[in-house]
Amino acid sequence: MSNKWLICFLVLPLVGYLNGLRAQSVLDETYRYARQDNTLEAVLESLVEQGAPLAYRTDRVEGFELPIHANDRLPLRQLLDRVLINTGLVWDYSESGARVDIFLDPDLIGLSLTFSGQIRDATSGELLIGANVYLPDLRIGTVANNYGKFSLGIPGGAHEIVVSYTGFAPYTGKLLFAKY
Repeated sequence: MSNKWLICFLVLPLVGYLNGLRAQSVLDETYRYARQDNTLEAVLESLVEQGAPLAYRTDRVEGFELPIHANDRLPLRQLLDRVLINTGLVWDYSESGARVDIFLDPDLIGLSLTFSGQIRDATSGELLIGANVYLPDLRIGTVANNYGKFSLGIPGGAHEIVVSYTGFAPYTGKLLFAKY
């Protein structure tokens, strides 16, 4: 066997091993997120400012409120697991070893679900007949029936929801629709 092939056989596994070490080191570096970072978007921006190699679509991370714990300093892998829970987003370290990608959970793509419920006044428990349920990002909505019930066919993922009723302040929130 020529020396050229021997070097090739030795170098290729070494390159793979070194890339694996780089992935470990990037994911194990610690980052801090402060109490004022109470949205997913703010936390990810803060991590990028601290040098975390993240890649994500900003429209996918808007509107998520986070239960923040005081000034945590955590390894990147643990921090991402914590802040992405219940968002429909997942992370993966890219093969090139250059960045961490945040993207829509593949299990949610193509998933069709029925979103249904009953709308009541939180104080009195009274049914809110005719309440509006609207998902602005999907541009679909419905009205609660005579029993305060509604039902909508929707795709899986995180969606903003707006519930409104005459004489009440509208409720706005973001929900993850998944099959678990």
